[in-house]
Parts: sequence; structure tokens; C-alpha cells
Amino acid sequence: MVALVETRRDITHFMVAFTQSALHSLTNQQLNAGNPSATRWPGGSLMAYVITSNCTKDELCVDACPVDCIHPKQDEPNFAEVEQLFVDPDNCIDCGACIPVCPTASIYIATDVPADLAAFVEKNAVYFKN
Repeated sequence: MVALVETRRDITHFMVAFTQSALHSLTNQQLNAGNPSATRWPGGSLMAYVITSNCTKDELCVDACPVDCIHPKQDEPNFAEVEQLFVDPDNCIDCGACIPVCPTASIYIATDVPADLAAFVEKNAVYFKN
């Protein structure tokens, strides 16, 4: 059992490293240029993921993100003031690395946010307007 857990951890680390190196130079617009029905933030950027109310700010998603698009981090000034983390739509490359590491299932594909959590779409957008 221990070997299986270590193998899964190694695979996860490999996938994150691979994603970082392979996709680092791509932008959100390049990855989603052919998806005209994608959800967009106010202002036009494509929105890939939304973090919702169950977020515990444990930063596992921050560690998994290959392009550093989840904020605020513990070393950023407003970390203590906010109730959750947020995905920056201008830097997110839509890789999905954040979803499987979230222990509270707080991260949704933007088009799959449940109706009762829909207010978090705007909440995420407002965070990055400032």
C-alpha cells in the first residue's frame, strides 16, 4: 500500500512538472482560442475554473498550479482578509491540475458551477478587477 501511495505521489509530481515545462509559455487565449462558447470574465478573459465557499486556503491547489495563477498566497498581503483563494483568468491555462488536489472539492470548471454557488463566479471576477 505504501508503494502505491508513493507511486501516485510521484506520478502527480511528474504530471505537474511536465505541465509546467510543456505549457508554461502558452496563454489562456492560445489554449482556448477555438472555444467560442467558453465562459468569460467580465472584460473578456476566458474563465476556466472557479473556487467556491468550501475553500480552506490550504494551498494544495497553489502547489499544483504550473503557472502560479491561484491567489492570494500566504505570503501575499491580503491572505488573512479573504475567505478563499481565487483563480486568475488571465494566467490560468486550463490544465485542471488544481481540481484533483482540492480536499474540499471547492474548485469547479466554470461552466459546471452549481446554481447555488453561482455567486462565486462574480466573486472570483471581482477579486482580479482590483
